Amino acid sequence: MTRFDFSLVLGSILTFLSYMLGGFDSSLQTIFIFIILDFITGILKAYKNKELSSLKCFYGIVRKMLYFILIIVAVHVDKLVETNNVFRTCVIYMLIANEGISILENLGKMGVPIPKKLLEKLESLNEKE
Repeated sequence: MTRFDFSLVLGSILTFLSYMLGGFDSSLQTIFIFIILDFITGILKAYKNKELSSLKCFYGIVRKMLYFILIIVAVHVDKLVETNNVFRTCVIYMLIANEGISILENLGKMGVPIPKKLLEKLESLNEKE
């Protein structure tokens, strides 16, 4: 496969995924970043506590990939009932809140001080949706 073919295939796949996920806006960018940060902080916490497990790591990755199926379902429910990304937004905000709280918990278990207002804001995101 030439470099051009690879770029064409990769570009096509990413365009299709962006369409299926309702576009690559700031909320989707945020959930991507939070998923990566939660994964990294989870591994660091597990390593520090001598609880690192490849099986737990694998299931964590699978679970996070399933988030995107949930987002795709929400996008298509929005299209079906002709709402303007209401379900997609609710699902993504709920996932951002869950991932953000998990990141803060991981950091807290490693001795990093957590700003109370930040935790409260993430918890309020979860409650609103």
